[in-house]
Amino acid sequence: KDATLPGPLPLGVAVIDASISLFGRVFPQVSSKHRQQLLTHFKECIKQAKPSNRQLAIQINIFTAFLAGLKGLIDSKSSLGDDDLISTAYTLITGAMSSPEPMLRCAAGEALGRLSQVVGEAGFVAQIVQMSVDTLKTSKDINTRTGHLLSLGCLHRYVGGMGSGQHLQITVTTLQELASDTDEQVWALHALGLIADSGGPLFRNHVDSTLSLLLSLLINTPRVHTQMYRCLGNCLSALLTTLGPELQIMTKSMSSMRETCLTCYAIIQAHPDSVVQSAAISCLQQLQLFAPSLVSLEGVVPDLYLSLNSSHLLLRRTAANCLRQFSQQEPRRIWEMLWKDGKGLEHTVLSKLDIETDEKLRFDL
Repeated sequence: KDATLPGPLPLGVAVIDASISLFGRVFPQVSSKHRQQLLTHFKECIKQAKPSNRQLAIQINIFTAFLAGLKGLIDSKSSLGDDDLISTAYTLITGAMSSPEPMLRCAAGEALGRLSQVVGEAGFVAQIVQMSVDTLKTSKDINTRTGHLLSLGCLHRYVGGMGSGQHLQITVTTLQELASDTDEQVWALHALGLIADSGGPLFRNHVDSTLSLLLSLLINTPRVHTQMYRCLGNCLSALLTTLGPELQIMTKSMSSMRETCLTCYAIIQAHPDSVVQSAAISCLQQLQLFAPSLVSLEGVVPDLYLSLNSSHLLLRRTAANCLRQFSQQEPRRIWEMLWKDGKGLEHTVLSKLDIETDEKLRFDL
């Protein structure tokens, strides 16, 4: 029996997962009264569970179910309910924002972003942003600070640039300050990347300062801080998407910005971690899409070809997607570059299809 093939989940875990999925479908269909009862029951379950691994499991299951319910509300374009119900949901979420467990803080930050999206009121969004910014200025607890950092990123991600654009300046300024030299650098950079990715043209005014921050951190951060490099790579990819076709403009300021982008890409691309390399490939795709003259295909295609044999699924996925993009733009050049010993890219693709099981990777192949 092949030990690399995953087996079925234990029955107890499978039942809980199915229940959570079902909760996400049922929650939007019940009345506000029953939603209030459910959320109150969740709060009581967390309160009564003694601090232990069991309590953590209960909290994670509750937040997963609540996130599924919020997503169901969004998909069905329904509102959550009255102010009392919103207040109960808010209290449930903020109770986990300072949890010592990173997974629970992530779930709480995600839930607060989703809640802001469901409520959809400018006043509520402004209240959440101001509360998080004030907490970051006054709180000394690192768990609380990281939870609110992520909530800012998730809020902008889910509410969108149009709904949160008026809060972009104060949020980005706060995150840049904390990403410069604090214990929460990784969280701040992750949140900044989420905002840059979702901000679109509204984030354009912050590209220069964010690029300067990325370059400074890449120069001064040792390679052993892999999580930092992963966040920096994702941030750079988001900034390149924001710049888009502007990368081709031949002005002095844009030339300087292009040099900064290429320098950041070169540092990230040289990192040995597979996730960081995957982020670098995403940056490469943006460069090839918006400014193909900046990319030397002869220098990157052979490395992408080798990445198809990586033991890391994420790197194989990203490399296959990138090669697919390049092959659509320059099919003959790619085919000629990879022709060797009577075999070309198509031979590798067909052989990979015999062994790859990941659907997304098979699609790109």
